[in-house]
Amino acid sequence: MIDPSTPGFCRGCGATHPPETPFCPRSGKLLGAGPCGTVVDRYRVESLLGGGGMGAVYRAIHEVLQQPVALKLLHPQLASRADLRERFVREARAAASLTDPRVVRVTDCGITADGTAFLAMEILAGETLEALMGRERPMRFERAVALMTEVLGALGAAHEKGIIHRDLKPANVFVVRDAEGRESVKLLDFGISKTIDAVDGTPLTRTGLLVGTPLYMAPEQVLNARNIDRRADVYAAGVILYQMLSGRLPVTGQATAEILVKLVTESPAPLAQVAPQVPRPLVEVVDTAMARDPERRFADAKVFAQALQSALASETMHAMQRVSMVEAVQRSMAPSREAHAQAAAGLATTAPQTAPGPSTMPLQPPMGFAPPQPFPGPAPSPPREPAKVPIWVWMLAGAVGLLALLCVIGMLVEAPAANGSEQSGEGPRESPTPTVPQPSMVPTAPPSAQPSMAPMP
Repeated sequence: MIDPSTPGFCRGCGATHPPETPFCPRSGKLLGAGPCGTVVDRYRVESLLGGGGMGAVYRAIHEVLQQPVALKLLHPQLASRADLRERFVREARAAASLTDPRVVRVTDCGITADGTAFLAMEILAGETLEALMGRERPMRFERAVALMTEVLGALGAAHEKGIIHRDLKPANVFVVRDAEGRESVKLLDFGISKTIDAVDGTPLTRTGLLVGTPLYMAPEQVLNARNIDRRADVYAAGVILYQMLSGRLPVTGQATAEILVKLVTESPAPLAQVAPQVPRPLVEVVDTAMARDPERRFADAKVFAQALQSALASETMHAMQRVSMVEAVQRSMAPSREAHAQAAAGLATTAPQTAPGPSTMPLQPPMGFAPPQPFPGPAPSPPREPAKVPIWVWMLAGAVGLLALLCVIGMLVEAPAANGSEQSGEGPRESPTPTVPQPSMVPTAPPSAQPSMAPMP
């Protein structure tokens, strides 16, 4: 912790700034204004963690236990009103009654002697869903559904206690990770929650005050915040899921008044139009959660979560079926690929002159079919089929026969041609040698091959 007497120490955020800086660039307060470096009840405030509409959250140390906590302090301008201070504490009690692990744990609350209302909570390590969505935009639908299921589980625990959050937004959802990298959420800020069946029997409502964040506010919450029910939280959760899947908000505007008018008079752009890659079952769930008429929405967060899981299961089942079909086709094509490889290997080697027997040339199953599995127990042996001579053997034998026939025909054609050339005096002349008379009964060529004309002189 920085010593408050350090030059440039900022009581607004707990950091140090140049001495010539009059205002804190983070909190907007004067360097000397703020709780950092002071003690609130039993908590020594160290630094600013974040802020909201009702107050700011600081890192603090319990002076007795020496344990860090997240200390929420009500804004001074609100803490000056006794009714708001009392309401802050009573609503803190309602949040503390939630023991679900997905809701931030409240450990202490109270009002100091100088009128400062405080709320001590467990300190978390991670980031808000708002920061996560700023990096991953849009999210994969499996990741978005997993995070929203956690959020709806926390909301469901609150709804079962009769508590409506009324300010559900990405900044109030904290994403934490365990040592193995698994993600879970912590739902924050029940500061403006409404208790239907209050813990102490008194409903906690706020009259004449617009509560919530307009970008995530249900249309009926704009018109009459006193009569909203669990379905207002369902609408806000639908807007967050819409934003995670599409990377944009369904309703935008330059000013709060413009956003509020659009919420009451216009329907947001359909999710299927702005994010066509989202599976149809998820689109239908988001459309139901964001219906302008509360009667058409899910009754509460639990019903919303069930519909979300059903949509994910249907999409996962379709994906599994597609994968199974691809694997089945690949398995059916495996025998044909093996047969083609064996045939290519057989053509590449020197073929034997005799037809191979059944042991050297196994028959391959037909393309696209796996070999049948035998039934248990003895079965009669099927009659053995005669071995089939491969076609390449017939082709080789035919080629050899054709070659032999061509050789014979060539010999028959060359013989009379050579005889004719000798009788006609053509060709190279040799020295005269005594000639042995040939018997008349042995012709020099077949009779049919003798020329019919007399030789030229």
